[in-house]
This record gives sequence, structure tokens and C-alpha cells, in this order.
Amino acid sequence: MTPEALPGVTRHIAEFVSSTSGGDIPAEGVRAAKRCLLDGLAVMIAGASEPCARIARTHVAGIGGRGEASTLGGDSLKVPAHAAAFANGVAGHALDWDDTALSLEKDRSVLIHPTMQPLCAALAVGEHVGSTGEEFLTAFILGFETQVKIAEAIDPRHFTGGRGFHSSGTIGVFGSVAAAAKLLRLENRQVLNAIAIAATMSSGLGVNHGTMCKPLNMGRAAGVFSRLSAAASPRTESSAASANRGRSSSPELR
Repeated sequence: MTPEALPGVTRHIAEFVSSTSGGDIPAEGVRAAKRCLLDGLAVMIAGASEPCARIARTHVAGIGGRGEASTLGGDSLKVPAHAAAFANGVAGHALDWDDTALSLEKDRSVLIHPTMQPLCAALAVGEHVGSTGEEFLTAFILGFETQVKIAEAIDPRHFTGGRGFHSSGTIGVFGSVAAAAKLLRLENRQVLNAIAIAATMSSGLGVNHGTMCKPLNMGRAAGVFSRLSAAASPRTESSAASANRGRSSSPELR
């Protein structure tokens, strides 16, 4: 992708998220998504008993707030939606058994763990707003597709080349925000703002692989949509994910 094409990428993503409906998704994609959902829910429940997941639930229980959405596992809690997504995201990556997206390009292999971020966001927001099954599935697919395409397009040095970033955290924020934005029925301009918010919240270091901070990266990415209440504001840069001085402006971050 040329630098000249980058500024339009963020707008293209926003249009994709805001305008795509369930009927636009091929049947093959729906079948694949359902497999990912089943796998994601299974590893989330399995991971809920891990120490890092218990720590995450203790943390969100202490935050308090409205009981908008549920954490999964034996000691389920009703907490604010973003907190539920965070706790479920940590649980879902605690065992590191969640699925991976593999690249077809020779310069990279694993792109990202793509299911947990949009799944946790869609579960939490969907429960909070009372979405239908079709709405939930559509939002999950759009979040999944968004982050995988971004992970495929970025400079491979971001993850595989030793720059040290954990793409499930740094890129996963876009998947969770896309899924949440769809379920919240944000308009195109609001989705642009949401992507800008996700871009500035992006984080995750590969040096923490093998520690509890690796699932923490997933949880933060899954719960980042808490800032979507600001999406109605016009005070964000609509090309934040791609423009100069934005998310993709240097090889270190691409």
C-alpha cells in the first residue's frame, strides 16, 4: 500500500463497518464465524479459572458501576459492559489456545489472535443493548474482518520482525471497536471517531509474552470501546489509523 493511499483507509474502514449488513456477508463467512464463536466461547470459559482471569474479575468487581453485561465462568459477574469485555478478554487468552489468523504473504506468518476482541466486545454490548442474534453475528464478523485486514496490511516488522509489538493488542483494538460501533448503530462519522479513539488507545508489547500481561493485552483491546461515548464528538482526527503522525506513520508502528 502506498503512503498516498493511506489517508483514505480509515474512511474506508468506517464506511465498511457502518454500511455492511448481515445480508452482505457470504454464507461461507457466516459458517466460519460460527466456528470461531464456538471456539472462542470454549477457550474463554476454560480460561476463566486461570489466575490472571480471576485477578481480572476481582479488578472489575472492585470498580463497581452498572450491571450491564456478564463475565463468563463459574463466578459470573454483572458489571459495566467494557469491564465485562475486559475480563472475558483476559480469560479468553489466558491459556493462549484461542485461534490465530495466518497470513498468505511470505514475509509474515501469524497475524493476530482475531476472535477474542470482537467476540468479547459484541457479547458485552449485545447484552447491554439487547441485540438480536443476527446483529451480534454481523458485528462480530465486521470486527474480525477489520482487524485481520489491518494486520495483513501493516509492515511485518510491527510483530514478526522484532519491533516488539503484540498485534492482538495493538491491532485488536480496531476489531473490538468495530464490533461495538456496529451494535451501537453508530453513523459513519461516529465510526470514524471511534477508530481514532481506538488508534490512540492501541498498545501491547511482545516482551510480555509468557506472562500474565499477554492476556492483559487482549483484555485491554477487548474493552477499549468504553471510550465510544465520545464518538459523537467531532474532535478527533478522521484518518488517525493511517495518516501522517497517525497509527501507521512510521515503520516502527506499521
